Amino acid sequence: MLARQLAAARQIATVGLDLVRLDYPAALYRRPPAADELPTVFCFHTAQPAPFEAVLQFFARNGYRTLTADQYHALMRGEGDHAERAVLLTFDDGLGQVWSVAWPLLKKYGMHATCFVIPGRVQKQPAGTCEPTLEDVWAGRATLAEVTTRDQSAQPLATWQELAAMHASGVIDIQCHSFDHRLVVTSPQIVDFVSPRGLARFHPFEFSMFRDDAAADGVFERPALGTPIYTSAPRLAEGRRYWPDPALAARCVEYVASQGGAAFFARPGWRHPLRALARRHAADAPRAGAYEIEDERRAALFLDLQRAKALLETRLPGAQVRHLAWPWGEGSAAAIEAARAAGYHSCFWSKVDGRLVNRVGGDPFRLARIGEDFACSLPGAGRVPLGRVVRRKLESRLRQASPYLSH
Repeated sequence: MLARQLAAARQIATVGLDLVRLDYPAALYRRPPAADELPTVFCFHTAQPAPFEAVLQFFARNGYRTLTADQYHALMRGEGDHAERAVLLTFDDGLGQVWSVAWPLLKKYGMHATCFVIPGRVQKQPAGTCEPTLEDVWAGRATLAEVTTRDQSAQPLATWQELAAMHASGVIDIQCHSFDHRLVVTSPQIVDFVSPRGLARFHPFEFSMFRDDAAADGVFERPALGTPIYTSAPRLAEGRRYWPDPALAARCVEYVASQGGAAFFARPGWRHPLRALARRHAADAPRAGAYEIEDERRAALFLDLQRAKALLETRLPGAQVRHLAWPWGEGSAAAIEAARAAGYHSCFWSKVDGRLVNRVGGDPFRLARIGEDFACSLPGAGRVPLGRVVRRKLESRLRQASPYLSH
């Protein structure tokens, strides 16, 4: 899709501008940090054995200390030891490879990380069931393939049993990533329709605008072929939710089924009849959709964060859930207000207020993070030059965009 290409191009341009403007942590440029600059926060999602171990080896070789979210929060308040060679490692989503790869490697090197988990997505497993980890590979009880393909399996997220074990170890601190990582529809504008190609290529979270509000398990959404896809945004970001007319979705799905189902999407120009149907429906029912009012929005934000915190603390005995990372790195003033009311002490973003650096005395509800790509560009023996990291990021973004060129 053209939108994917444009998004990748914008991300590449943004990274380039940030680097040129020296917006990244001073250490990446081999400059001494200001006295009030806090340690860098890195954001990971998954972990493959060799690349992640290389990061930990780099930190170990160069004397870096890994912080907890609580320790980082204390530093921001001006408390504790403000060591120059310290980092905060964070994982978003709670994918299975945090359990199978990251956890055993962190234990091996005596390091820590914070994992922001989506409790409304955690799937149930029989009591006592846990998937194999690298420790099983090292002991000859499992193959490397069993461990490294976890995130592509039918159980991509760590289970409650696995989360509990990581939490109990003290190696990985479990915190919150919202209740269910939700997108919501934000306008009546249709941007596409659900197709077999889209179902195969999009990340499951990209269909979360179709999630039932009452859902509380780990099942990922799989909307019917032909369902309209509207403009959307993260639930906790700016913008009110729009409820489109469900009758239009029913008409589109029925039309696709009558035209051969999946075979319909092999026809050139298959979007044209669906768009025509949507135009006719809009003319017949011009006021069928509706926006939520602001009070409804604020109540929904609070419920999401309160529910998530309560479920995590219930399922993980002794856990104190005080820190939150916004899904897709995007929050809002209303969501910060809801987070405060729900009992959170800090919120992690991606870039925030144009910043990629945090400072002592700053706002703990507006903490910036940078990608894991830059972890080995900090000062130390074996440092990866910044230019090489940028080149790899550019190549990665182009690869991500290329499958959508003919979509």
